[in-house]
Amino acid sequence: MKITAVYFSGTGNTEFVINEIGERLTAAGCAFKAVSIEEFDDKASQAVKNADLILFGYPIYGSMAPRIIREFIKTRHSLFTGKTAGVIITQLMFSGDGGAYFARILRSYGIKVVDIEHFNMPSNLSDADVFKIKNGDANKKLIEAAKRKADKYCGRILSNAYKRTGDNAFSRFLGLYQRVPFRAGEKYLSESVKIDTSFCTLCGQCVACCPMKNLFVEENRVLQNRNCTLCYRCINLCPQKAISILIKKKPKVQYKGPKFNN
Repeated sequence: MKITAVYFSGTGNTEFVINEIGERLTAAGCAFKAVSIEEFDDKASQAVKNADLILFGYPIYGSMAPRIIREFIKTRHSLFTGKTAGVIITQLMFSGDGGAYFARILRSYGIKVVDIEHFNMPSNLSDADVFKIKNGDANKKLIEAAKRKADKYCGRILSNAYKRTGDNAFSRFLGLYQRVPFRAGEKYLSESVKIDTSFCTLCGQCVACCPMKNLFVEENRVLQNRNCTLCYRCINLCPQKAISILIKKKPKVQYKGPKFNN
C-alpha cells in the first residue's frame, strides 16, 4: 500500500505522531511518505497522486483545523479530489468532532474520508496559566500512550478496519461548544502576537521559524503582519521568552516538544 501523510505541526506534536505511524507502516511493508505542508513541492504532489491513501495531520485549535491547513486544502484541493483519506489530529484533552470537522471540509472537495483518529499529546500553550506546561519525564506516560495508540491505529489501517472518531451528532455538539467561541476570536488572536521589547534581543529566531511569514524586523524591533496561525512555535522557541499571544506576561515555562520528552 502506498500512503502519503500531509501534515502541519506547530511545535512537533503532530510531526511526532505522523513519524511514529510512518515507522510502523514502513516496517509492515507500506511505501510511506510524510510531507509537511510547509515543504510541499512537485515531488510531494506526485506522492499524493500515486498514493492509495492520504493521511491529513494537524493540531486541533478550538475543535477546528489551524488556518494554515484550511488555506492549504482550499488552494490545492483539486490535487486530492477523488482520493481516499484519513484524518489524524493531536489534541490536549478532547475536541469533540475536531477531526470530523476537517473531514467535512475534505468531503466537500470530493475526497473520500474513511478514517478519523485523535491522539492526546502535551500542551504547548505556554502563555496560558490554566494549562501547565510539562517536559521530559512528566510527559512520559502520555507519550507512551500515543505510541501504543499508533500501534493500534496502524493495525486498523493495514486491515482496512477503519473508524471515524468524533463523526457523530454528540461529538459535533461538543465540538461546537469549543468551535463557536474560538471562531469568534480567531481573527483577533491572529493579530495579537505580543513581543516584549524589553526582553527581545532581535536574534531573528521567531522570524525564521514562523510558518506564515508573519513576523519581520523593522526599525530595530520585531513587527507582525497580523497573520498568525496560532501554532505557538515562536512563543516556545524564543530564547528570551519575549513572545506571547493570550496574555502580555512572558511564559514561565516553554514547551520543548515531544522529541525532548521521548
